[in-house]
Amino acid sequence: MANFVGVPAYQVFSVPSFLAPERAALVEPVACVARGINRARAKAGDTVAVIGGGTMGLLHSILLTTKGCDVYLFDDDVATHGPVMSTGAHATGSVHSLSDPKLVEKLTDGWGFDCIFCTRFGVRGIQGAIAAASRGARIVLYQSIPTSDLLSVGANFLHYREIELIGTIAQSADDVRNAIRTIVEHAARFDVLQVNLWPSSNAQEAFEQALDPRVNRVMLDFR
Repeated sequence: MANFVGVPAYQVFSVPSFLAPERAALVEPVACVARGINRARAKAGDTVAVIGGGTMGLLHSILLTTKGCDVYLFDDDVATHGPVMSTGAHATGSVHSLSDPKLVEKLTDGWGFDCIFCTRFGVRGIQGAIAAASRGARIVLYQSIPTSDLLSVGANFLHYREIELIGTIAQSADDVRNAIRTIVEHAARFDVLQVNLWPSSNAQEAFEQALDPRVNRVMLDFR
């Protein structure tokens, strides 16, 4: 909460003067999401599942749809489904539905999902991702898991179906620069996120609001 902070020069990036603070605050998480998407080699035409409809799930859906992927998002909280559809996703469903082979076949024309991004639901979500994966699928573990993180999966299953499990965290300088360009070029896509800017005099209310899962970002303005 200081007026100034000192950081190494390589950690400083310029943003266009016309970019509102509420949008500039999304650069870091968008860069992290972009890194995971690049590691998964997601491309136009891929059928992609995103597990979790929170802030990171929304950002995954936005970036994947801008790449031309067909996105399906799965979250047990139906309140997340409306905002997700506003990002351009094809459909939504519960995490449990990923374990329904007939439903997965229907959504993917019988192939399974090419890429699956796990942003919520821990091991249960990862198990759902494995069940719904196509041959050669890339499964990205974007989330950290605060409780038990032990996962059991058959080695031969991964071997014969050529499935990749990919961990991802943080971002590179290129990811940050690409995130700035994406936010500028697709500004309207990010309107679905609720980012609230509070004056510093209302800091207590801002911190209380930050606990609300319906709010994607809370900022304090010290100007």
